[in-house]
Amino acid sequence: MSNEFEWKTEEEAGWEDEIAVPETRPSRPFPWKLLALVLVVALVVVGGARWQLNRQVSAATANVENEVRAAHRFLHQVAGRQDEDLFRSLLSGRDMAWTEVQKTLVAEGWFGNPPLLGWTAVPPATDAGQTVTATVPLTITLSPDFFTAEVQSEQDYQLLNPQGMTETVTLRQTAVYRKGESRWLYAPPDDEFWGGMVFHSGAYISVLYPERDEAVVQRLAQDLDDLAQAVCRELAMRRCLQRALVQVRFSKEPATLLSGADTGFSLHILSLPTPSLMGLPVDEAGYQALFRAYGTVVATTLITQQVSYECCRWQLLYEALLDRQLHRLGLKAWPLDPATYDQLLAQPVPGGLARLLVNRPDFSAVERKQIDAFVEFLESVVSPQVTLAEMQGTLADARSMTAWVNQYVDTPFGDAITLDQALFRYMLQQTTYAQARQPPFPLSDAHIQLLCNAATLNDASMGVYEYMLAAEIWQALFYEEGSLFWAVAQPVPTAPDLIFFVEFPDEHGDAITYTLLENGQRMASFTLEMGAGRSNYFLWGGDPHGRYLLLARWDVGDTPPDFRLLDVAACRQGACRPWPVDGPLIWSPDGRHTLAILSEEAETSTPSDPPVIWLGDATGANRQAVGVGLGPFWLDESTYGYQRLEEWVTAVIGENTPRRLFTVEDLLAVMPQAQRPQSLAIGSPIAAPGQPGQLLVRVNSHSGPGQIAYLFALTLTPDLSQVQTINLLSESGLEGWQDISPDGRWLVAYESLRFGGVAVALQNLQTGDSRALPFISSNSFNLSWSPDGRWYIRAGDGLLALGAPDANYERYIFHDYGACDQVFWK
Repeated sequence: MSNEFEWKTEEEAGWEDEIAVPETRPSRPFPWKLLALVLVVALVVVGGARWQLNRQVSAATANVENEVRAAHRFLHQVAGRQDEDLFRSLLSGRDMAWTEVQKTLVAEGWFGNPPLLGWTAVPPATDAGQTVTATVPLTITLSPDFFTAEVQSEQDYQLLNPQGMTETVTLRQTAVYRKGESRWLYAPPDDEFWGGMVFHSGAYISVLYPERDEAVVQRLAQDLDDLAQAVCRELAMRRCLQRALVQVRFSKEPATLLSGADTGFSLHILSLPTPSLMGLPVDEAGYQALFRAYGTVVATTLITQQVSYECCRWQLLYEALLDRQLHRLGLKAWPLDPATYDQLLAQPVPGGLARLLVNRPDFSAVERKQIDAFVEFLESVVSPQVTLAEMQGTLADARSMTAWVNQYVDTPFGDAITLDQALFRYMLQQTTYAQARQPPFPLSDAHIQLLCNAATLNDASMGVYEYMLAAEIWQALFYEEGSLFWAVAQPVPTAPDLIFFVEFPDEHGDAITYTLLENGQRMASFTLEMGAGRSNYFLWGGDPHGRYLLLARWDVGDTPPDFRLLDVAACRQGACRPWPVDGPLIWSPDGRHTLAILSEEAETSTPSDPPVIWLGDATGANRQAVGVGLGPFWLDESTYGYQRLEEWVTAVIGENTPRRLFTVEDLLAVMPQAQRPQSLAIGSPIAAPGQPGQLLVRVNSHSGPGQIAYLFALTLTPDLSQVQTINLLSESGLEGWQDISPDGRWLVAYESLRFGGVAVALQNLQTGDSRALPFISSNSFNLSWSPDGRWYIRAGDGLLALGAPDANYERYIFHDYGACDQVFWK
């Protein structure tokens, strides 16, 4: 059987041959891990590249920010130095008008501190001991192309709030810089920075502002509208509330920063710098300060508009009235308080209201505050229904200041002098000295007597009043009706109970009546004929016990002065008649002896031929010649001295032998070489009461321009024959003179002021400390000391000044007795 035969069954018949499937290898799985690895690597590469790019961008941004920060700081440093040329090189030149405004701000010192605010910019903190004169940047925002930057920084300001307290507020300011060829330049913001303009209409105030400042201006608009209503209530003018009053344009133009200090007059449209130009507040305190700055301008405009004031008569007075209204509205501090009034009286302004109210460019800060004081005074005297606005409205039509004031007071002022006096008294009442203060130690038991003379002819009233310190009660001791042509009264310094009273019966009368008042009662009188070309007698001096009074008069022409002596004891017995003496008598401390130079000899003497000095008894009688010279004086009961040519000598009663005390050269030797005049003219020395070893000598540089008075203190040896020490106490002009307190501790210096009145200063001779007493508008060289030496009293215009120099204490006692310039302790 062949091997090619294939056996098939039936079941197998009809089946096709199966297709042979070639045998393959098993398939591999997809490489997901590899793909993940590739993706991770790719991400790392891309991330690293991006990180590297971001790092480079951050580094570039930081570098640019540092450049901008440095440019910002340098700009402010240059502006602080007001270096206009260098500052201009830091500005963008794309807007020349903007550039000129920035230059002006720098030139005026207003860069970063616009005049509208009236605040003081606070320098930033110091860096390594150097003051940083630029604001410290908070944020810097760069444009995508790095060609523009916005810098936001905070600036602190100090200002006075309406309560007069200094506070610090912060404003956030934005500056724009653009990239220049070699540096970043300060540049004006573009229109996109500001946005569109928005209009808001209120009941009384309408505002137009840039969209950028919408948040703060919306609040300002409402607050300014409320302020307008408050202004109208302050003015008490009905028409004020009948229509919209002012349009305010918050401008993005920097030129408005220049005009902020000048509000003008009678404006209806105000263009003010928008808040972003000055700085946005960072807190409520800053907002309130910013509102007051804007509100001051708006209120000023409203008031000026409503009172119809036209510049510029009495402009400073108008502005002071305006400042008072702004203070009432809570917008501005008022510059006066008791301490300020103290300063005003320490620096009196010449000329009174007449000078203060004249428009002139040289008004000082003190004078402006004097006008503020006048406004306060007006509030105290005008009728209650009168408003300041009503007074403002009539300033331009007033005939005179007195006439203007008299329109509004219930009791008119008689003349300008009366008005000035009332103002001065008001100012005194506002000082710390007028406030109730506890005395530093118990008051003296002695009473105070006040002597008042009439100030006008044909109204020669005269009164003597006593003030009891402990009880604070006045009582009249004597009063003479104004029936005489003229009268004058003088207290007797050595007899506190006595007053010398001179009465002129009529203008053409020749007989003059002289009266001694004792404790306010007429004690004795006598009459003397005046005679043609003669004057009346005045009280010249007296002995230490008040027994003898020396009267003197100077006649017309070359006639020597005429002296007479009045015995008070004889007056008490009804024999009141003065008798002639040959010259002025100078009593010894115990009153037993006198020194004198005969009047006729004094008139004819020369430095090379001095007059004779006479030593006499208590009345000048029984005299003997003791030397030749000038300026006799006493050191104690038995030692006297006088000037002999260029030296001063002393002598003792009984011996009368002159002993050289000091010379002009001795005084010149203690003066600094640069201050030393070529020669000196020396007056009579003053011995300190109760301290004969202490001597004061006033000397003058010889006549000519710049003549000076020098005051020396000399300490003598116990026997009063030699000088131990010489000290130069002071140098001044020649307008006054000096006196010494009864205990010898205080030198009192009086100086006549060129505009009237007398300035008084005290110097402690033991410590050398000196101080000026407050000015009280007095023409009196009169400071009276209490018996215990701890208190003084001096008279001013309508008041007494009671002081205790050891405690630097002074207080005022006011009265209504008129012209009273002499006061003394009883």
